[in-house]
This record gives sequence, C-alpha cells and structure tokens, in this order.
Amino acid sequence: MTAKRALPPEGSERAYRIILGMLHKNTGHGSPVTMSASHLWNTVRHASLSKGDAKTALQAARENGDVHRWQDGEGQIRYALAADGVDELPDTEMPIYTSEDVDALKAVIDVEVSRPDDELDQNVIGWANTHLQAIKEGSDGDL
Repeated sequence: MTAKRALPPEGSERAYRIILGMLHKNTGHGSPVTMSASHLWNTVRHASLSKGDAKTALQAARENGDVHRWQDGEGQIRYALAADGVDELPDTEMPIYTSEDVDALKAVIDVEVSRPDDELDQNVIGWANTHLQAIKEGSDGDL
C-alpha cells in the first residue's frame, strides 16, 4: 500500500471508513453512480457520526484520492468512491458497479467532456473509465 498524502486525524479512522462505506452502499446497482451531497449529509445525520468528524473524514478521503467530488450537469455536488477508496474497505473489491451502471458512468463522462477545457476534470473522467474497465473485465469483456 502506498503512503497517503492526508491521513485522517488520530481516532478518526472509524469516520473515514464510515464515509467510504456510505458511498459504496449508496451508489450503483440501480442507484445513481454518484451520491448527492444532500443524500450524503442526510445519511450522516442518521449515522452514529458527528457532522464535524464526517467533514474531516470526507476532506481527508478527497485529498487521499479515495473519493471524487463532482458537479453534475445540473450544478449539484456529488461524491463517488474511487478505486483507491475501494481498496480501503474490508471485504470490498472492484468492480463495485455492474453492467446496469454502464450508461450512468458513460453519462458522467459525457457531462464532463461537454465542459469548456478549463473546467474539464480529467480525474472524474479517469474515475468513470476505471470503473467501466473493471465492469468490462468482470463481465468477460461484454459491455
């Protein structure tokens, strides 16, 4: 495992894993492939996790490359679990999405490539392509 740029503050590993787990459980498999910020914070509100710990954990996860933050075509902030974030979750491996999520992942790419060059986020395109490739490999190449 490679060294991370930002480590969660001591004692907040639990919050970090909870945030990653929330993103994993609330995306894909018939649900949107990204989780809206409002849905994330509603989920945090019902978890045994303070909003402050959740914000700190989410920021660290973003800095570590475990979570991507994305603004969709309607201007809504959304979050997604990166491949590195999948590696951080016990008993979870790629692909985390299924063939039913392919169109939604492609739609993320379409939204991103429609932006002006100075607003284009290559990390989001890379995230979607990584997950598309994992789906393709998991389905013997049939997409």
